[in-house]
Amino acid sequence: MPTPKRLALFTLALLLCLTPFALSQEDQPTARDAGGSHNKYALLIGINNYQYPNAVSPLAGSVNDVEDMRQLLIGKFGFPPENILSLTNAQATHAAILNAIKTQLIAKAHPGDIVVFHYSGHGSQMKDVTGAMASGLDETIVPYDSRDPQGKVFDISGAELHPLLVQLASKTSNVTFILDSCHSGTLVRGARVRSIPPDTREVSPAAVAEIKSASRNVSPADTAASPKFAFISAATSRESAFEHVADGKDHGALTFFLGQQLRSARAGATWRDVMDNVIGNVAAVYPNQHVSLEGVEQDQFVFGDGASLARNYVVASPSLDDPRHITLGVGQVEGATVGSTYDIYPPGSKKFAPPEKPLTRVRLTAVSALSSEAAVTAAGVKIPSASRAVEREHRYGAAKMRVYLDGPQDSQSLQALRTALEPVKYIEIVTNPTLCNMQVRQSGGTLQTLGADSSTRSTPVPLTDPDAATRVADQLKLWAKWFSVLSIRNAQSDIAVSFILKGHQTRDPMAKVGRPDAGVKEGEIVDATLTNNYERDLYVAILDLSSDGSVAVVYPAQEGSQAVLKPGTNLTRSLRPSVPKGRSTVTDVLKVFASFKPINLRPLTQNQIRGLDDIPASDDPLQQLLDEAGGTTRSVEVVSSGPIDLGSWTTAQRVLVIRRAQ
Repeated sequence: MPTPKRLALFTLALLLCLTPFALSQEDQPTARDAGGSHNKYALLIGINNYQYPNAVSPLAGSVNDVEDMRQLLIGKFGFPPENILSLTNAQATHAAILNAIKTQLIAKAHPGDIVVFHYSGHGSQMKDVTGAMASGLDETIVPYDSRDPQGKVFDISGAELHPLLVQLASKTSNVTFILDSCHSGTLVRGARVRSIPPDTREVSPAAVAEIKSASRNVSPADTAASPKFAFISAATSRESAFEHVADGKDHGALTFFLGQQLRSARAGATWRDVMDNVIGNVAAVYPNQHVSLEGVEQDQFVFGDGASLARNYVVASPSLDDPRHITLGVGQVEGATVGSTYDIYPPGSKKFAPPEKPLTRVRLTAVSALSSEAAVTAAGVKIPSASRAVEREHRYGAAKMRVYLDGPQDSQSLQALRTALEPVKYIEIVTNPTLCNMQVRQSGGTLQTLGADSSTRSTPVPLTDPDAATRVADQLKLWAKWFSVLSIRNAQSDIAVSFILKGHQTRDPMAKVGRPDAGVKEGEIVDATLTNNYERDLYVAILDLSSDGSVAVVYPAQEGSQAVLKPGTNLTRSLRPSVPKGRSTVTDVLKVFASFKPINLRPLTQNQIRGLDDIPASDDPLQQLLDEAGGTTRSVEVVSSGPIDLGSWTTAQRVLVIRRAQ
């Protein structure tokens, strides 16, 4: 059994390769307890550009992560803007980060308060000065001024951070850490990785003294016990944490998908409600990055707060120059688009449904990185400052899958593939590998279709095949459909459905949050249960998106039939999963679509990308998105769809990991 000291060090090793949330396991409110009213504080740190770029490579999405998290904490979880401190780029020095933890978090926190620490940037390792690490290396986060040529400034190590966490945990149990970085150091050609090689320099006496001084204010009793945090890890210590490009903006993959799920979370949401989908989305896009959450029970509330969760909104205020124009605190970073519409509610509104009434509706006319401008659609309406805006219609742009061809100048086959892809309007060929969703390279006498993380996504095609370029082009077209279907979601719907998976044999009833809904062996029966918690009949459908790129209908079983689920009822389908030949595991995403109108899945289950004339046009919002994802509206050129009503449909999804039986 590990000693308390070793356990504390092990906790640190986990913490510094992770990305989000830390909550105490003891005295933590659960879904069975009512959440009280507490103060909320946050420290958000994001570093794209480091002081010494020759030693620390730049990133692209860290500052966006900070802004995205800031808007989320304000607009969803009710954090007062004045209680959020953001440090970006040159502001995020070694000294400034540690000082902010002490003054912004430790000094202000009281029992029951909710505290968030978010770091987005590089993670790494440095020489351990405590003698406690068997490897001789300590995990670190990399501040702006680290790796200086003079050897005066080093990373922030676990040994330096741990005592501060102990102090913070002694003040309040509701502590959340978002560390979107990792110390892996794996070199991957493709998506940008948030890690750099270890700092092998000898630590200066001054830096050693600074690290050791961090524990002087912590009593021996406190140091002996590890702070009881729950950790969401971005990746294992041997994996990389990737950056993710969405809507033309860079993000940390984990922060992006975590933010998506938190925005759609309802009051009383638990960690399992949120994390199963985060895990599935990250693994689906980056198979070599595995997210996990440890140290928290599945029925604990997100942020320890089950009562005050609001529907997602953004702050809206009238322009000083023209009150008919409104400024909204949402921009390109959060996916805002020109033409989308928002209802404006008075300050303090929370439910955004009757008996609350909107003051007016506005339409976005201009979108910048962090904010948007909107025009009021009705005349004579006075909008107070700090009003709250809720999106009602979203203009979805024409999504393109970005493909990187590795070395086409040296490969006739890659040149032929580029020629085959150039007319495809929903695929974009990029010259920068860090911007790709998929990549193709020639190796070992084959053309290999790979993910952004260099994982194999399709069966390699031999160069001896005279149709090699055409076959790979077909693979990429189907992957474009697959990614489009996976990305369809609606964070603003009032429709409530629940969707759970349960394995018959290998499911561990004590499994902690952050594990897949079901990890099963090939051939084991899995029950998928969908429940309609809404007040109206819903048309429902379930798709299986497998990590081999296939899209199959789970329900309804008969093609072309329509399935209606009555309020308060559920349906259960038993599934027998399998593993494709040549693979040891496969990750399936089971995705539910629910709508007030019938759902046509034909565009998503065809082997070929169909033409516009094959399927009649639909005025149903969800069907328009499904048609777009299936390629039925992509004929001669890509045309952005009109604003899509967000009130009449919703989605839900769960993850199933299948392992080949030994």
